[in-house]
Amino acid sequence: MKLNGWKRIWVVFVVIYFAPVSWYCYSNIPDYNVENQWVSEATRLVFGPSGSSVLFGRNSKNEFKSTTEIIAELKAMAAVSDKPNTIALVGDQYQEIALLNAKYEQYKNDELVSQIKFILLCILFWLLTSLTLLGAGYAVNWIIAGFRQKG
Repeated sequence: MKLNGWKRIWVVFVVIYFAPVSWYCYSNIPDYNVENQWVSEATRLVFGPSGSSVLFGRNSKNEFKSTTEIIAELKAMAAVSDKPNTIALVGDQYQEIALLNAKYEQYKNDELVSQIKFILLCILFWLLTSLTLLGAGYAVNWIIAGFRQKG
């Protein structure tokens, strides 16, 4: 298949146009900041409105704990509530943490679904715009060819 001028222009446009569409998609992808909200709400639940330096303290390497480490601790706290003979140190809070963890796990799944939908919409927008330009090129080519016919 030989590429004529219109198809070459279209290929160049599609390749160049992919960059701004990708940048827009990357910079506007839905991000609900779920993990920080999760840690914040769990801290208020466990330690009251003032929070606690125990949860946000330092890890074994004497570094400040990451959000991932804090969430792992919260999951461990919630797992205690699943064991029947465990004395709950903070009363019903372990069960509440388990419910909170389930809630935020669902939020993370919902966030992933919305991110995938947004990426697919960006790809669809790029594809439809590219195909519209190709169709416009064919239409212009058809019109020019009509004027060149010898009758």
